[in-house]
Amino acid sequence: MKRLAKSALKAAVMRMPWGANEALFEAFRIRMGNAEIMARCAPRLDHLCLCADGSYGLIQSALNDGLLLPAYARTGVYEPRLDKLFHEFFTRSGGGTYLDIGANIGLTTIPVAQEKTIKCLAFEPDPANSHHLRANIERNCPHRNVTVHQIALFTTNSMLNFVLNDQNIGDHRLALGQRRAGHTIQVEAAPLDQFASEIVGAVAAKIDTQGAEPFVIAGGRDVLSRARLVALEFSPFHMQALGSDPSVVLEFLAGFEQIGIGSNRGDDLPILRPAAEAVSQLKDLLAAWRNGEQRYWDVVASR
Repeated sequence: MKRLAKSALKAAVMRMPWGANEALFEAFRIRMGNAEIMARCAPRLDHLCLCADGSYGLIQSALNDGLLLPAYARTGVYEPRLDKLFHEFFTRSGGGTYLDIGANIGLTTIPVAQEKTIKCLAFEPDPANSHHLRANIERNCPHRNVTVHQIALFTTNSMLNFVLNDQNIGDHRLALGQRRAGHTIQVEAAPLDQFASEIVGAVAAKIDTQGAEPFVIAGGRDVLSRARLVALEFSPFHMQALGSDPSVVLEFLAGFEQIGIGSNRGDDLPILRPAAEAVSQLKDLLAAWRNGEQRYWDVVASR
């Protein structure tokens, strides 16, 4: 019925005078916003890109980026609280290795890479995002201290289905047997431990993989055992939808000394407290949110 209704509505719009179409378009633009309109139309113009200038330099992204690049264009930064967290960690440590797992177009890689004593490994499986990531790094990372791996981190070496969100380039995700809305491609996958030889010094990691965090951790136990600081997204709903096991994340976090849990809507980093208390809270959140609520939490763990 919905398909028939949409077809009838499209046919009616095509018969309307040009002035009426313009009025409708303007109404939709006001209601949806310029960025959303661009994100809906842009996939048909995928040979182009958009750019915005800010504190990290000139950043490019896909035309259908209705979220990340507009945020950078408005503020000149992207995640300043994470920038500060990792900057302070590597300053105390005298450099080391930063793992950006789910690097997207580089807005969480480039600020860290401004310090030449930090070696950065950026993992991004989507070909389009990876293309923009490499261009942004080439343009804005003068120390040549970033290595890009166009790969999804998983438990085994394999080829996996990967679903693209046409309106949000930060919401692409693995699809393991489920039917999901969106265009599906195949991406190469490998365990994080396969890259252990590239790790030097103190290790810090950001893990944002839309529910695949348990797979990342399970395939990277050796590398992540060396991490003294980890920032990750905790979303029981997305983990369950992907068929991953949240208990893997809880067991991993239990090995840290202090953990902070905060809402993704906040401007400040969560306050660190004893790990046992935080893991207990995460277990409660897991029980409360895994059955439908698409909410997620920012977790910072230190040892």
